[in-house]
Amino acid sequence: MARNDYVVDRLGEISFEIDITDSTTVSDAVDLIGVVPVALLTPAALTSSSITLQGSIDNTTYYPIYNASGTQVTIQIGTTRHIGLLPQDFAGFRYFKIVAAGAEAADRTFKLVVRGM
Repeated sequence: MARNDYVVDRLGEISFEIDITDSTTVSDAVDLIGVVPVALLTPAALTSSSITLQGSIDNTTYYPIYNASGTQVTIQIGTTRHIGLLPQDFAGFRYFKIVAAGAEAADRTFKLVVRGM
């Protein structure tokens, strides 16, 4: 089941926490109904140096996300970063996952910032 337990802070920012558990590479799913990702905040500790993204229309079959140029969306990550995302890369997907380049050495929690569509 996809998470849809978002948080709205006092300034109206909507965000989801996305977890990649110890010794795994793929996060839990997030239900993006009515919103689009605009930023990703990375945790204070990471094992991987890059991530790719997956999207799904049915929360069963996930596809790597490619941009309009035909390039897979790959993000070079580091600790404690705010990374801007291009909303058009997520058009057509309701569900979203993060895929780390390698297994994480501990549980990691990312924050996905979204805006209404």
